Amino acid sequence: MNRSDRGFTLGELLAVIAVVAILGGLAIPLFLRTVQTYRLEGAAQKIAGDLRYAQSLAIAQGVLYRLHSGDDPPGTEPGRYRLEQSTNGGTSWNAVTVWYALSSEFQGAGIASIRDSAGIPVTVYEVRFNSRGVCVNPGAVTYPINIVTSAEAGTRTIQVTRTGNLRIL
Repeated sequence: MNRSDRGFTLGELLAVIAVVAILGGLAIPLFLRTVQTYRLEGAAQKIAGDLRYAQSLAIAQGVLYRLHSGDDPPGTEPGRYRLEQSTNGGTSWNAVTVWYALSSEFQGAGIASIRDSAGIPVTVYEVRFNSRGVCVNPGAVTYPINIVTSAEAGTRTIQVTRTGNLRIL
């Protein structure tokens, strides 16, 4: 048997292991960053989808619907939100969905703020839609309303205009 038929030398194995370790050291942080970015994007898409769902329910049923954040005073459900319906013009609200935490599906993600375009927190941390699909938050709200989601990868803003259009920025 020839000496070259026996396999790899220790030097060759160490060189391959070193190259794999270097490539792995470069790839793992990039992979983790990509996962964090997808979590943030997913959280923003989830909120936008729930807003569109509330809007479509408001149009279909002819009553007010809202996305309500549990971070409003007194903060009974921090980091969570749910969809609610009002059949009496917004005097009282009934839950349509259970409280949902973005972090349960998108690790590390959450709603950072709900503010109008002037940077003022929106009353009761909500976004309301009427039977025409128009955003009708009470008080002196300057549109668009910005819902900021945050995670390790940064922030994304879901913008809701007065006419009910949604954009993810």
